[in-house]
Amino acid sequence: MTNRKARIFLDEDVNTVVAAMLRAEGIHTETVSGLGRKSLSDDQQLRFAVENESPIVTHNRVDFEQLAVQYFENNTNHYGIVISSLKPPREIADELLKVLDRFSADELMNQVIYI
Repeated sequence: MTNRKARIFLDEDVNTVVAAMLRAEGIHTETVSGLGRKSLSDDQQLRFAVENESPIVTHNRVDFEQLAVQYFENNTNHYGIVISSLKPPREIADELLKVLDRFSADELMNQVIYI
């Protein structure tokens, strides 16, 4: 287990203000829109997050729960899926910071966390 902090990848349904708030706290954060990845499938977004060893943050509970099950059944690793209900950006950012304080990047692997 390492102590490195996780990088974060925000799905396109998460307000980009959250990214700015996380970056202000020193968290490496990428967004779908910032990387020009809008309109790609959820599976493509999760695969990108895996390739970049990043947990993905989304509001899309149903689709990402299904993807998590598929990854489990296929014995494929992901770097964490954080599912947030719709909340103000400050609340989402604060809850993500708590997750990052609580879990190392290695501990987030293959986890589905609800905030």
